[in-house]
Amino acid sequence: MDEQTTRLVRQTRQLVSVFRSYGINEWAEWLDRDADLIEAGNLEAGIEHLLSAYGGMGSMSDVFISRQAGDSIDDKDTSRVNSEVRALRSSIYELAITIKARKE
Repeated sequence: MDEQTTRLVRQTRQLVSVFRSYGINEWAEWLDRDADLIEAGNLEAGIEHLLSAYGGMGSMSDVFISRQAGDSIDDKDTSRVNSEVRALRSSIYELAITIKARKE
């Protein structure tokens, strides 16, 4: 794997870990599957599925981890954790778009 693809897999797995820590299991499983596909060299399927998680109502972009949403997070951690999630989501998206464009 090239450096960008390695970073994409690493950051995707980081987001999986954060999601699992707070019980966001559906998205954790979704992203874990994508990371597995990408790591196995199936970039097209992995990246397409990964990018489909972004945008629209009910997408991964709407995830906000909070006690009010029923997530097991301390109020004092909400801002920090969601900032980390936003940064990872943004970086993952940019890497996926860049890799996809390079492959076309």
